[in-house]
Amino acid sequence: MDPSYFEKLIKSDEGVIYIIEDGDEIIGFTILRINETPDRTTAVKRKYLFMEDLGVRKEYRGKGLGKWLYQKAIEFARENEATSLELGVWEFNEEAIKFYKSMGMKNQARKMGIQID
Repeated sequence: MDPSYFEKLIKSDEGVIYIIEDGDEIIGFTILRINETPDRTTAVKRKYLFMEDLGVRKEYRGKGLGKWLYQKAIEFARENEATSLELGVWEFNEEAIKFYKSMGMKNQARKMGIQID
């Protein structure tokens, strides 16, 4: 992550970073940012929470840490009167997709691309 962006998140009221530590080692984290849709006629004005990232070290998965981080995101969204929690996930990341679906998330949109040589 770009250090200046990380610093901006830390100093801003619009975002938060939750971490889980085991001793002095970070074993899980999530990075959250409050957003508002642009003020234009093609978008419904609303506030939403965007999950920039969520990760739990492989050897700590399956212990409920990801669910705890996800629930902290939901709490932060409610505290900030966000109407939804949104995120992006790569199609190849089947483990993450399965996790997010188990938390009740559904597809909203699909981003498509093509490699240009």
